[in-house]
Amino acid sequence: MKDQQVACSATSGIDSALLFLGRTAHNRFKCPIPIPEDSVCNGNVSKRSDLAKFLLDIALGIIDEGPMLDRLCYEALDRTMKDLAGECDQGKKSLGGRSS
Repeated sequence: MKDQQVACSATSGIDSALLFLGRTAHNRFKCPIPIPEDSVCNGNVSKRSDLAKFLLDIALGIIDEGPMLDRLCYEALDRTMKDLAGECDQGKKSLGGRSS
């Protein structure tokens, strides 16, 4: 198996405490609270920041109890990942070509 990174998160703090290196999805992906439409994670994630490097390095993102998370959070994460992946890499793939 390849050496790839996986980001595990949950929708609530109690659930995230049960995961290895678990965090809430809002904390892991820096989704704003409250989340307005057409927003991105953490306002503007610099392409040189540690968060951007982490997001580009993960091969799989897991969100426990994902349906409890607002769709706007997924859309903000999608816009952020596409922005980080760049125009040549993103195409029409969701989350910048990452699995979810």
